[in-house]
Amino acid sequence: MKHKKLLATSIAVSLTLLVIVWIVLPSFAPSHTEITVPGVSQKGILDTFLALDPSTGRIWMSCSAVNDSIFWSGRNTWIYTRLAYSDTNGSEWTDAGIMVNSAVDVTLSLPAPYDAGTLVHEVSTLVNDQYDPDPQGRWKMIWHQYLLVNGIRAFDHGWISIKTAPNPTGP
Repeated sequence: MKHKKLLATSIAVSLTLLVIVWIVLPSFAPSHTEITVPGVSQKGILDTFLALDPSTGRIWMSCSAVNDSIFWSGRNTWIYTRLAYSDTNGSEWTDAGIMVNSAVDVTLSLPAPYDAGTLVHEVSTLVNDQYDPDPQGRWKMIWHQYLLVNGIRAFDHGWISIKTAPNPTGP
């Protein structure tokens, strides 16, 4: 009898939790909208990072764009950093037409299929460092760069890179 009560209590608690998860919580969930930057990539954008330009009020977004590899299509992807901006507080985004860093396909001296190498760039951070004494380096872009070998991330052949410039679009 004791086990039946415990089982009934467990079922009641489980059902209550399901009701909360399915009915109550979604009503408290914030709404969200997909951010799109038309014409940037074939396979979408990811790894976004926002920075405000205090002199213009423009919001800048660095993002990773993903396309098929030119040389190793079907085996590797090109991942590279693009810039976009919004003058509408983030409701609309425009591609700035700037590829910060380009993916590069290489042929490795390894037996196939491990000869397909692509140097990719992702997970960027864009920073407006107003305290940098050099005005030519106040904007900083930092990202992860590594080798992709036949679709496998070779992080042991990767590093963190940085570029600096006087403004988000570079020199």
